[in-house]
Amino acid sequence: MATAASEANEEFSLSMLTTELEKQSEHLKEDMSALIKSSLTPIQLSIESFQETVDAFGKRLATVETTAGENFEALSKAEADIAALKATNEALLDRLDDLENRSRRANLRIINVPEDSDIGTDMVKFTSDLLKDVMGVLRETARAGKSASCIGA
Repeated sequence: MATAASEANEEFSLSMLTTELEKQSEHLKEDMSALIKSSLTPIQLSIESFQETVDAFGKRLATVETTAGENFEALSKAEADIAALKATNEALLDRLDDLENRSRRANLRIINVPEDSDIGTDMVKFTSDLLKDVMGVLRETARAGKSASCIGA
């Protein structure tokens, strides 16, 4: 009988032990679940913070891309304007050169007039009188002066 009692005692102990182990296992699961949840909360907050940072950088990147596109368009327009201005400038320089050459052709150079023959008189009046004497009636003389080669001679 002692064996039957000890077997019953053993079964009772085993069932108690199993029940106790199941309780401990359940408590362990609850504790681990609570620990994991408490550990995940700061990680989730960090992830949300990183997400906000990434979103902010995304917005800034979009702004930078927009600005870069606008700057590229402005640069292209400025380059086109510069090219047009260069062409206009070159055309104007050619025109200026042509006008300067034409104005030189309208000048009249008088040689073999003594250097001191105009002393005491107005240069325009002296030139007009000289040309009238030599050639007859002339149009009105606008300007008169000595050329650099005459002055240095």
